Amino acid sequence: MKRLLYLFLILISGFKAFTQKTQVSYFVSANSFDYNEVINSREFSEPTNEQNVFIGNTYEKAYIKLKVNEPAADEYLIINNPLYDSLIFFYQKPGSNQIESKVVGQLIPYSEREFNYQDYIFRLDPQVEEYFLKIYSTKPINLPIKISKEKQLIKDMLLNDLFFGGYLGIILVMLLYNLVLYFIVRDRSYIYYVAYIFFVGLTQTSLFGYTDRFIFGDYIWLNNNMTFFTGSLVGIFSLIFIQEFLHLKVKAPLVHKILTALAIADGLALVLTALGYRIVAYNMINSIAGLGSVISIFISIRLIYKGYKPAKFFLIAWSLFLAGVMIFVFKDYNLIPFNSFTRRSILIGSVLEIILLSVALADRINVLRREKEESQLKALEVSRENERIIREQNVLLEQKVQERTMELQEANEELQVTLSNLKETQSQLVDAEKMASLGQLTAGIAHEINNPINFVTSNISPLKQDLSEIYEIIDAYSRVDVSSPETLEEAHNLREEYDFEYLKEEISSLVDGVSDGANRTKEIVRG
Repeated sequence: MKRLLYLFLILISGFKAFTQKTQVSYFVSANSFDYNEVINSREFSEPTNEQNVFIGNTYEKAYIKLKVNEPAADEYLIINNPLYDSLIFFYQKPGSNQIESKVVGQLIPYSEREFNYQDYIFRLDPQVEEYFLKIYSTKPINLPIKISKEKQLIKDMLLNDLFFGGYLGIILVMLLYNLVLYFIVRDRSYIYYVAYIFFVGLTQTSLFGYTDRFIFGDYIWLNNNMTFFTGSLVGIFSLIFIQEFLHLKVKAPLVHKILTALAIADGLALVLTALGYRIVAYNMINSIAGLGSVISIFISIRLIYKGYKPAKFFLIAWSLFLAGVMIFVFKDYNLIPFNSFTRRSILIGSVLEIILLSVALADRINVLRREKEESQLKALEVSRENERIIREQNVLLEQKVQERTMELQEANEELQVTLSNLKETQSQLVDAEKMASLGQLTAGIAHEINNPINFVTSNISPLKQDLSEIYEIIDAYSRVDVSSPETLEEAHNLREEYDFEYLKEEISSLVDGVSDGANRTKEIVRG
């Protein structure tokens, strides 16, 4: 920790602060004053030689008076803050009543600027010592002022562009690198990180005024709101990435829900910006960023103690980024010197964070590879153990099979003996069953034949009786003498006595009965 502090002090002191030859005083008012009122105003504060005057979130108009010591020809005033809504630069030449003025800012078309540069540059008059500025901004007002000669100005402009171009080059390389990794491993963390890198780069581009200069130009609304939009989107994707990278849904479900709520709040700030509530959105974005950073650092420390390696990368990377942000903010409050390093600290911090997190994400590939190798090794060990167990089980199974085979052979022999006995018993049972069936069949046939036989035998006696009476009637008629009527009458009487007609019917009925019994007996025999 001490080494980091020493390195921080060396970096701050190692960059030369901007030389200052101005005295600055200001006052803030909700009223709008004209040039003469501002020039003659007695409300200005005591002059200060600070090279960076921080006025803060006034949401009012700030009036600044600059006194240039020893004005000279070929000098320019540079204000290294491109985020003012509007800035009016004006002065009055000695012995003249004419007011010279120039208007710049994000609410003014970029094409109307005298110098094609994102920071505000004004040509100074060697005869004028006092200059005035009227600034309005919904963002915090800080006034980093520098007076430079033309050659130094051009050199600084080229150096700033070169530095920022290098920054964007690194951002682009990291973006493409992680995008390629996403298509290789198909891990959602990479695509969230790609979106985060993109919006971080776009935020810094907007914060340093390069979107005004190179992208949106005269699109005033986009220039004035881009910092809010990109800030909200950075917040959303950073929170989503943190959730995925640290696996908070599993490792810290409560923190996961809190960060989700903060991401939703960032989305609300995005909507508020689009609706024109810029001040509310600005305060929301800053509050969410501060709270989310504290929670993220806290949970990463907690996960480090639990042995989760990616949390170490995250804590280091996030700490470097926050350190860059803090240096950038502290120089606005004049807590540390305003110089090239402190102004670019947020770029340096974001680059270091992006590189370290890219390394951390790349390390996840190695982690996945190691986990895969370990799982394969464990699978191989399990396979070998299973093979050994199978071999042992095969030996035991062979022994059990042999024992079982012997038991089955013995049981088979016993079964063969039992089967022979059963067959013999079955044969005896079949014979007995046949005899029993034959007896039942014989009894049934006898019973069936007995009925019609009884029917026949029962009709024989009455048939004989009837035939006997018929025979007597026939004999009586055969003895009839024609000369003796008494014999004929005797025959007639006998016929009536025996009821000859009835006898014929009864004989016919008895014969039919005998015939029916004979037929039934015939059918039974045939069956």
